Amino acid sequence: MYIKLDLKDKNNKIMNVGHKVLFSTASDMLDGEEGTEILGEICFCCGAFGIGSSDYIPSELKMCGNDNFVSFWELCNILELAQFEDISEYLEIIDECST
Repeated sequence: MYIKLDLKDKNNKIMNVGHKVLFSTASDMLDGEEGTEILGEICFCCGAFGIGSSDYIPSELKMCGNDNFVSFWELCNILELAQFEDISEYLEIIDECST
């Protein structure tokens, strides 16, 4: 059973818990600058929805100090997004979940 988030990725696909996603700020960078990327899975952790990753989450994306999870709330605040839906432009579904 999916947990529906009513949140879409940059390709207008609805994201659900279990989807593998790529979070990237590369589109915001000026020429010659590198963006930040996280490859992970949408999950519910610590009372919030976000991205869980087996890789270490870059410190510039963490407000709450989790090493392997960053919430959508943290990302919205760090990116200074006006609306929660604006995070969609930074997320892309890489692999559909099978359940």
